[in-house]
Amino acid sequence: MTFDPAKLILLVVDPRAESRLALRGLAERIGIGMVRLAADMTEALERLRDEQVTAMLIDDGAGPAALDLLRALRRRTRGRIQETPVILVASADAGAIKAARDAGVSELMAHPPSALILRERIEEIVLRPRRFIRSTEYVGPCRRRRRGAGPEGSERRDPVRPASVTPSRAASSR
Repeated sequence: MTFDPAKLILLVVDPRAESRLALRGLAERIGIGMVRLAADMTEALERLRDEQVTAMLIDDGAGPAALDLLRALRRRTRGRIQETPVILVASADAGAIKAARDAGVSELMAHPPSALILRERIEEIVLRPRRFIRSTEYVGPCRRRRRGAGPEGSERRDPVRPASVTPSRAASSR
């Protein structure tokens, strides 16, 4: 599979107009075919219902609204909308990164965002999508990056409470 950014639809979500426009500019610089904008969770969910979005790009610089949107996406929706890959532009603070990971983010980018890093993150989502996990404690893409990673001969997840796993929608469209 080859990576063709011109065929992708990216949804940029940020309540700050100047930040939305800056992120759209980054996406256009790497050749993303369509960039849609949303100012809040309601508008973002409407766009996700109306269009087959490849990925979402959210900036956490607007405060807790970014993670609230991510949690709502993962916990209160179903199907393709719930599984939409999300790239979060976040501060390089360990607490913020852990909170984003626990909320179900697909990929992270540090502030200030760059076109090169955005392209790498989108390629990762498109070319190497991760399995989608649904359990009582976590809903989102598998947090393991390396295939076959983990302690030899044992599984880190509790075998008594298996997580529901579905293949990523990107992987199933191949």
